[in-house]
Amino acid sequence: MFAYILRRLGALVVILFGSSFLLYNLSAISTDPLGDLRTSTAENKEYLILALTRELRLDLPPPLRYFIWLRGVLGIFTGNPDFGLTREQEPVIEAIAGAIPTTIRLVAVATIVAIVLGIALGITSALRQYSRFDYGMTFFAFLLFSLPIFWVAVLLKQYLAIDFNDFLVTAKISPPWIIFLSALVGLFWATIISGTRRRVLMVFSGVFIANSIFLSFISATQW
Repeated sequence: MFAYILRRLGALVVILFGSSFLLYNLSAISTDPLGDLRTSTAENKEYLILALTRELRLDLPPPLRYFIWLRGVLGIFTGNPDFGLTREQEPVIEAIAGAIPTTIRLVAVATIVAIVLGIALGITSALRQYSRFDYGMTFFAFLLFSLPIFWVAVLLKQYLAIDFNDFLVTAKISPPWIIFLSALVGLFWATIISGTRRRVLMVFSGVFIANSIFLSFISATQW
């Protein structure tokens, strides 16, 4: 058992090293810290470029800079960690410390919501086995399992955080979005309602029309 734990920890270290090395070099290759200074009209532009190059050691290749950065990170074991500076010239470790409470709250809320929804939907699907709701939830679960979590997170951040905040200010909804959201809500209720095909179509049509009218009213009046 002890040997198994050591093997797992060794694999974790290798994966952490490889992923950090890859991300560091991809970030270094795809970005240009001197981009703003190259287009600057300041008289001391060349001096500023040389100073920033010396400070960030941009004259060294990215792989070598990674190991210099890694040496500072490993200083955490000696009580003197150095994660570098942010774009605002603030220590990265202070930014991490400030983000930890928010991260803990986010993870805690997400875990609680996932447990509550998972249990509720799982029990409902078990009670209504082989129903439209069961098939719909199964498809939705497999869909989310198959999607990369980082890609889903980016979409949620963009559309449920940034764009939704903009929507709260303007409250304008384009016609394609009205149709899409109305169809999505109608499809959700159609999967829950059991009965004949005619009844399901009537529920879908009613919810689709009602939701379209509601969203159109919100968009027209801007709340």
